[in-house]
This record gives sequence, C-alpha cells and structure tokens, in this order.
Amino acid sequence: MIAPPNETELDLPDDFLPERKTPKVAVRLSWNKLTNLLAIATLVTAVLLIWIYINPQVFLNPYPPVVVPPTIVIPTQAATEPPQPTMTFTPSITPTTTLKPFQFPTSTPTSIPPTPIPVTVNPTQAVALTKTAEVIGTTSPWQFILQPGSPAAVSSLIMRPESDCKWMGVGGQVVDMNDAPILGLRVQLYGSLHGNVKDVSSLTGTVDRYGPGGYEIKISDIPTETNKTMWLQLYNQVGGAVSDKVMLSTTAGCEKNLIIVNFKQVKQ
Repeated sequence: MIAPPNETELDLPDDFLPERKTPKVAVRLSWNKLTNLLAIATLVTAVLLIWIYINPQVFLNPYPPVVVPPTIVIPTQAATEPPQPTMTFTPSITPTTTLKPFQFPTSTPTSIPPTPIPVTVNPTQAVALTKTAEVIGTTSPWQFILQPGSPAAVSSLIMRPESDCKWMGVGGQVVDMNDAPILGLRVQLYGSLHGNVKDVSSLTGTVDRYGPGGYEIKISDIPTETNKTMWLQLYNQVGGAVSDKVMLSTTAGCEKNLIIVNFKQVKQ
C-alpha cells in the first residue's frame, strides 16, 4: 500500500501562499485610501466654511448676503427770492351822527371862513427824512440791510495780528432792530477767485472779535486784487435769503486785505 504524500513534500508554486492573502490586503488598502480621502475632504470643507464665515462675499459662497446700497439724499434748494412786503388793510371807522333836538335860533350867526396857513418844508429836512426812511428799511424789500460805512476795507492786522499779511477775508457782525446781536444766521460767500469757485459760509455769533454777533470768512492765503467777482449774502435758519447780495472788491495790498461788512435788521 502506497502512503499518501506529505504535504511538506508537495511541489507547490512559490506564489501560492501570497495569492491566498492578496484579496484581504487589497481590501485593507482600499479602505485606508478611502479614509484618507474622507479626512482630506473634511479638512478642505472645514477650511472653506471658515473662509466663507470670515468673508461672506467670497466667490466660493453660493449664497452671498445681499448688499443694500446706501440711501441717496438729494438736497433741496431753498428759495432765495426776496420776501415780498405784505400790506395790511385797516378798515376805516364810519362816524355816527347823533341827532339833537331842534331849537329855533335866537340870532343869525355869522361864520368867518378860516384863513389857510401855508406850510413850508425845508429842503434839508426833506433829505434827512428820506435818509431816515432808507435806514429803517421802509424802501427796501429785505429784512437786513448794510450798516452805514459797510463794506469797508481795512488791514487784517487790526483783527488778526497773527496773520502777518498772509490772509485775506471778510468779517463783521449782524444786529437786530435794537442793535442786539443775532446768532445762528448763515453768511454765504460765493463767486470766483483766479478761475476757482469760492463757496464758503460762516455763522453769526461764532467769531467774537467782531462783536457778539460776529462772523468771519477766509478767502485766500495771499491778498489778491479782484473786481466784484465775489459777493456776500445773509440767509436765515431755513435757507432763505434775508439780505441783498453785497458785491466785494479786494486789493493785493496788506493795508486793505480785510473787508468789514455789517448787517442790521430793519423789519420783522
């Protein structure tokens, strides 16, 4: 009887054992690769989420927040027409007649017509009355007019000793009908200087060197000669003009580089 061959003595191929283990190794490597890919994808996703959280407007954000544009406020231009004078009608009083009892005259009265007395007006008094009417503003449609002597050009060293002739501007004050200072009115300078538009404003009561209702506007760092290319005008708190335009002329000298313009209220 022939004995069965020993397994150790069988002539087996060299790659017989590896072939039996290859499927398990391949499955293990596949899971390892899949795990690594999942970890990398998780890391990338976390980085992208943090990036989108910090900068919501990034191009990778599929739902960026809507940016609301700022509201545009269009300024309304205030009317600058002079206020029209209003006329107040006062009704006249109709006299009443009281009837007296009739009495027979005892004598015939004689009536002498009164002799008219001529009234003469001195021409000097007439001119003085006209000037007084102009001062109180009865002939002007504006609420504020220039005070006598305005505008006047003086040296800026009088009000601004530190300027040392390196300054040119306009200043003054505004008072009411009782010569009390008025605060909060806007003094507007507009025009052109060397081809450049000048649009500068100041408020009364902000510069007390000209008085309690004083203001000041700087025109240039160097005194320059101009001929009525700029003007000054007074406005109230609602933006309406309350004075006429005051045309300004400047010089290049240091003796007249400050223009004093004072306003006075003449009607309510």
